[in-house]
Amino acid sequence: MLSSILKNQGPGSADTSRKKCLLFWQITGRPAEDCPFCLPAGNSSRPDLNQADCLKILDSFISFLRQNHLRGDLIFAGGDPLLRKDFWDILKAADEYRRAGAIDRIIISGRPFPADGDIVSRLKSADVSQYRFSLHHRPSIYDTWHYRGRFQEVLMSLRELRAARIRTAIKFTLTRSNARELPHILRLAVAEGVSAFNINPLISPANGGNNAEKVLTPLEYRRLLVKVLEFLDTLGAPGHHFSHTLLGAEHLFARLFHELGRWPEYQELISSLGARTSVFSKGLTFFVLSDGAVYPRRLIPVQIGRAPRDSFRQIYESSELLRSLEDEEYTNRKKAGFAKCRACPAVDYCGSMLGNSYQISGSPYAPNPFCWVEPVY
Repeated sequence: MLSSILKNQGPGSADTSRKKCLLFWQITGRPAEDCPFCLPAGNSSRPDLNQADCLKILDSFISFLRQNHLRGDLIFAGGDPLLRKDFWDILKAADEYRRAGAIDRIIISGRPFPADGDIVSRLKSADVSQYRFSLHHRPSIYDTWHYRGRFQEVLMSLRELRAARIRTAIKFTLTRSNARELPHILRLAVAEGVSAFNINPLISPANGGNNAEKVLTPLEYRRLLVKVLEFLDTLGAPGHHFSHTLLGAEHLFARLFHELGRWPEYQELISSLGARTSVFSKGLTFFVLSDGAVYPRRLIPVQIGRAPRDSFRQIYESSELLRSLEDEEYTNRKKAGFAKCRACPAVDYCGSMLGNSYQISGSPYAPNPFCWVEPVY
């Protein structure tokens, strides 16, 4: 199937301004253990597709990339992808596409693993670009959320991956109760050679969410970002890559830099990142659940298709919402229609958290729910 797709797909006629496409694939809903921060859509009530259907999804994604002259990234997530017995076969198929130039990066968002060397060796063989962990507390508290020794497992896995020259990333799910832990986890990430760090603020959906007491207010979030920036400023040249990827991934830093009189510095930073800016928030994204349901973003629960029954080409052509989210200029214009965003010099950089905006207001184009700026009418 791989050779036929790569040889037979001719040039497409789609707009070539779409340079990048992301398949964020929750390939299983089975977690290793209960976790308070697992993806809302990821639960064991959704059946996992069989291997044959998973390979069809891969084929369909590669076809879509080829037809439209797009570069692609693939993120395997869950639940825990490593719990699938056939995961290594699916990863091998994805790696064949990568070797053929059809995919740029393969990223895995998973759990720590036993220090037996076998898993790292398989990841290395597949040339996995990055392995992401969730880390949200210091050891004593983190282990109470999971099980005793879990934090140490994360550290050992980070070190094994680093020794194998596989990049690592940490996702920090931010709540009011663990905000004070963030500086500690940041220092640990730098010390362990982590390549990327993502701050993921917990939200309280407008449709009955019960997280309100755990969610930071916008002004609390701003104060925290100031502390993060102060820490990053201390890293100097050795922490250049780590700092820039974190600052590029959380776009509210744009507003903060402007308020602190560092606007030219931020513009230069984003320009230097180029295509390396966070793959999780901008551009064309297909979010696929373990049963094949397709959504335009993780936190925008509007089903736009079902794979592999529907091809990604069919899904793209039938979903106006998906196409609009892909269009940064359109998104920025829609945001600028809100009084809060209209006069903001950072509005063109505020494309992240579209899903969070949707959860709060029902519109992905609404102001970032953690933005502290008061509307100007």
